Amino acid sequence: LMLPFSHCIASSERMASAYVITGVFAAMPRWVLSMAYCKPLSVVIWNSVYSLASAWAFRRIDFEPGSPMATFHMVEVVLSVVLVLAVEQQHRALWREARCKLEIKRFSGEQVATTDLLTLVCDAVVELDDELKIAEHTPKLATMLLLDSRSCTAGMQLQHFMPIEADRERLHVQLGDHELAEGTGP
Repeated sequence: LMLPFSHCIASSERMASAYVITGVFAAMPRWVLSMAYCKPLSVVIWNSVYSLASAWAFRRIDFEPGSPMATFHMVEVVLSVVLVLAVEQQHRALWREARCKLEIKRFSGEQVATTDLLTLVCDAVVELDDELKIAEHTPKLATMLLLDSRSCTAGMQLQHFMPIEADRERLHVQLGDHELAEGTGP
């Protein structure tokens, strides 16, 4: 958004302040477009082209180090750098999020495949929660243990179904350092 009729403005001071005002209004669309497009290399290129075009368009203005034009050119450079850094950060965050989603999808696919494979090989497949209790009711386990149809296996510990103390201790050793409360046999 450069002033197309910049040659019509009478004084260089008025031209400089008009350019600063235009630059402020041009900063917001540049920011929005940069963040929406989210390709760092493209943002670097088009911001460089924009900055060079604006500097070329107003090259005839003589400005001193403290003038609005000197300040504006400095702001232009800082804005371009900030835009590029922000887009790079957004780009990285989007890639990180996409990788995480792919990992979750891959792991859930692996879990389904593992469960299906175990179902083919085993009589009953039981999933344990963090406290090593049965996560959800497993009808095949209930049928295999000849439990009443009203019995629910969810929330029960595996030791509850082990009548032999040695089996309970072996399960405790196999599962590691988890604290397992001793259950009674069925």
